[in-house]
Amino acid sequence: MNAKPFLLESNYDNVPVLGDAGGRVPHIKVCAFTETAVTGAVINSALKDRRLDRADTTLDTGGMIAAIAYCKKSPSPDLIILECTDHPPFLLAQLVELASLCDSGTKVIVIGVANDVSLFRNLLEIGVTDYMVAPIREDKLSTTILRLFQHTEATKPGKIYAVLGARGGVGSSTVAQNMAAALANAGSAAVMLADLDLQFGSVALNLNFETGTNLVQQLGDVARLDDALLDRLLVARNKHLMVLAGTSATLNLGEPSLDLLDKLIDLAQASFPYLVLDLPHVWSHWVQKSVLAADQVIITATPDLSSLKNAKALLDHMGNLRPNDAAPHLVLNQIAMPKRAEIKPAAFAKALGVTSMTEIAFDPSSFSKASIAGQLLVEHNPKTAASRKFGDLVRTIAPSARLTRQPIGLARLWSR
Repeated sequence: MNAKPFLLESNYDNVPVLGDAGGRVPHIKVCAFTETAVTGAVINSALKDRRLDRADTTLDTGGMIAAIAYCKKSPSPDLIILECTDHPPFLLAQLVELASLCDSGTKVIVIGVANDVSLFRNLLEIGVTDYMVAPIREDKLSTTILRLFQHTEATKPGKIYAVLGARGGVGSSTVAQNMAAALANAGSAAVMLADLDLQFGSVALNLNFETGTNLVQQLGDVARLDDALLDRLLVARNKHLMVLAGTSATLNLGEPSLDLLDKLIDLAQASFPYLVLDLPHVWSHWVQKSVLAADQVIITATPDLSSLKNAKALLDHMGNLRPNDAAPHLVLNQIAMPKRAEIKPAAFAKALGVTSMTEIAFDPSSFSKASIAGQLLVEHNPKTAASRKFGDLVRTIAPSARLTRQPIGLARLWSR
């Protein structure tokens, strides 16, 4: 067990929930040994958090006795979560025995009943990683686990933004592509745009470049996919934007394995500070996996009843899938289309319980001129109102990108 400063009970109210921490744990083994049903239920719920999905977890109700027995017959796991309701003297004595059975890399979180500073110090001295006073909260436990296995700053994974539409035709791909370009326009960090619409992806057409065979055939199996292969498949749009095109207009394609998607995301995160996923309007296993991997989800809708209904369903579903994360950010697109009855943006937001959203007006002239030129709108004409809205979107969801409000010389930056 490695000694590490733990969080005192008085500090837990200031610990952010998991959605603020970011990242995902690596592939680790976690064993939890509980004594009470209440704590067991909280631990079980915490370990189901999407950011801990790579953890191989085992739960046992035997407490300290079960933990010692496990470590006597099996290699110690990466993390032990141990509930112990014994008084401090018994707890310390048993932990000393457990420590003698653990590898040096094993981390231990103890959940106890005593809130005693001297106990905290004694636990730290014998190598306990963290101590939490019961009753515990699942979001605090999830955050603590994530922090224990967080990447170092040098290997910190890139942020993932998943963009999907409330229905077809709302301009979700346009939002994803222009958002990625606006992120790249910040000028200091690389962005990867991945078109994961494997049948009808539009990024290659919109950016005016050719693709070879379909993406899944190019990626091959999980064992074949590596940094070198991914690098060969990427198309450089400019200095900071790399694009992975998803389709060659083929419909003869089954859904690829989730392991392939997982590895693709891992490789991209290791190389790019920002990864934008352009998702199709279909609830497939690939889409759900992408949503679960994302740090932020962006839902694109138009101001009509169909979009309102579907956006509400998506927001509710995301709340269940991602309970410890911030709610998806809503982009209300194609506002004020002539001769169309619309729901006013304020009423749309109120119906969904949304307090902040990005509003983009209907501007067919600007978008079509950019399309004809084989460019995205933020490339072709960064001074349009819509281009500025994409900049606002980036500042909202990725404040660390530090996109300036008055970009200068963008035409030069976007030249190919």
